[in-house]
Amino acid sequence: MQPFCEYMVREIFPSLRAMIAKDLIADYGMSQGEAASLIGITQPAVSQYMRSLRGRGILQEEPVRQAIKEISRALHAKVIGKDDLPAKFCEICNMLSKNPISFSAIRQ
Repeated sequence: MQPFCEYMVREIFPSLRAMIAKDLIADYGMSQGEAASLIGITQPAVSQYMRSLRGRGILQEEPVRQAIKEISRALHAKVIGKDDLPAKFCEICNMLSKNPISFSAIRQ
């Protein structure tokens, strides 16, 4: 079995970035390029997230959804920057690792 962090980086982080990109575009009217710049990824990556070709995770728990909404709001307001995202993702990772049911559902 692979370490939890390895799984998160490979499987869950793309889903988190996709959720943030979709929020920035839908909720704040940003272009794909603007969203990409705030997240620290390329516009083609955002395009793939928007078309669900990448980052198709199943993160539907309300605490995760709320954390993503807060991250999107903070990025848009420039309260945080792309360099702060790894720490924010670790907070979500910690949230998920403390809920065994949530973690087992994600890994299926």
